[in-house]
Amino acid sequence: MKKTFFYLLSVMMLLPITSCEIDSSHTTEPSVNEENGHEYVDLGLSVRWATMNIGAVKPEDFGSYFAWGETTSKETYTDGNYAYKPTSETLPLSDDVARVTWGGNWRMPSPDEINELIENCNWTYTWTPELNLYGYMVTSKINGKSIFLPSAEVYTDQLSDGTRYGYGAYWSNSAYFTEGFNYIDALYFYQGHFENGAFSPYVGLPVRPVLPVGGDARTVRFESNGGNGTMEPIKVEYAEPTKLPGNTFVKEGYEFLGWDTKADGTGKGYGATSLISTTTDVTLYAQWIKIDISGNEGGYDYVDLGLPSGTKWAIVNVGAKSRWESGAPYAWGETGIKASYTEENYTYTDRPATLPLANDAAHVNWGGAWRMPLEGEFNELIQNCTFTPLDKYDQQGYVITSNINGKVLYFAAITAYQGLDSIESSERFYGNYMSSSCNTVMGYPYELYMHPANYDLGLLWNPHRGSQVRPVFK
Repeated sequence: MKKTFFYLLSVMMLLPITSCEIDSSHTTEPSVNEENGHEYVDLGLSVRWATMNIGAVKPEDFGSYFAWGETTSKETYTDGNYAYKPTSETLPLSDDVARVTWGGNWRMPSPDEINELIENCNWTYTWTPELNLYGYMVTSKINGKSIFLPSAEVYTDQLSDGTRYGYGAYWSNSAYFTEGFNYIDALYFYQGHFENGAFSPYVGLPVRPVLPVGGDARTVRFESNGGNGTMEPIKVEYAEPTKLPGNTFVKEGYEFLGWDTKADGTGKGYGATSLISTTTDVTLYAQWIKIDISGNEGGYDYVDLGLPSGTKWAIVNVGAKSRWESGAPYAWGETGIKASYTEENYTYTDRPATLPLANDAAHVNWGGAWRMPLEGEFNELIQNCTFTPLDKYDQQGYVITSNINGKVLYFAAITAYQGLDSIESSERFYGNYMSSSCNTVMGYPYELYMHPANYDLGLLWNPHRGSQVRPVFK
């Protein structure tokens, strides 16, 4: 359904009234029931609708106004005094004013539930000036039962004046993000027109709660997706972030990578114990990555990618326990880690073509034949492998697959350290891995520099920075 956007909400065009119908049927006692002390009507839809707004004492009342995600009313509603920062598409129940104030299973309606109300009901405009009554009698086409929605208008620095002309707006529980702006879906209507509109989240709108038929728990199921074992489904609250239980499936020759809503990995991804927030039942499929271990050297596993030089690559970075960890950062030519990485505390000033083993962080920390890669060995990796960016399942990095024998290596996308903190970038998938080679003409070492559009050897312009080290040997 097409959305109407409202950029300036304090001034709205008033449509002329071409017809009106005085309908006193709202005074007839509907067939209602209660949940947690609040009445609802079953219109034969997927949810039951409350008979009045939050804060109202009768169906004709506007009730209280709320900014989206806030659970208390205010005197004014402006961008400047808006306290809630939308971060997800569906409002968590802990921030849902209907659940917070009414309790039980009450919550704000979703856009789909608003559309269901529009499409499955007859809307009759009711105008009774002597009672200051303006709004719509909404009557189910399914069972003939009704609710009344007063034309409660938008509140910013003051209540807008479209009420008597049939304008009305009510929050949904869903946001969406477009062109750098946040908008909130809302029921919007005026005479003869009903739609799912879009409002800025800071404005004040009323809320008409809904009650899900049969409760609001959702089921999350787990599929091994080629692995072995079983996992029991879990129940989660509607839209409420819930921690996943981890993984107990196994697949020989593979390591568990994460969960995905599609078996082929093209859906939404989650880490093993990520928070999941869902408004529907969902099945999560285990995702797997090959474990290619060719052997062990001095207590550290390696993979043979079949490279022409015979270079073997370590599975993990120096200081890491798994392929997914960043490991320890080192300044070029230094072999110990530090609390900060600055020019002032940088101790290695030589610029040899190749670092001596005594100043090679891989060799000093791992021993044996291990050492840092040479410039040519990084180039060999780039020329003979396919780099596939991975930004899912709480991982960010590159799956590096040999074009020669199909074996797999993984590099985490870790930026260098400078001072106390990791250098942040506005772009993603950056990774910096230090070599033992130096451009003696320029006076700077080489590093593997990675982002999605480029995997190349560059110069490490700041050798004092802390970078990751991936050992090699022949």
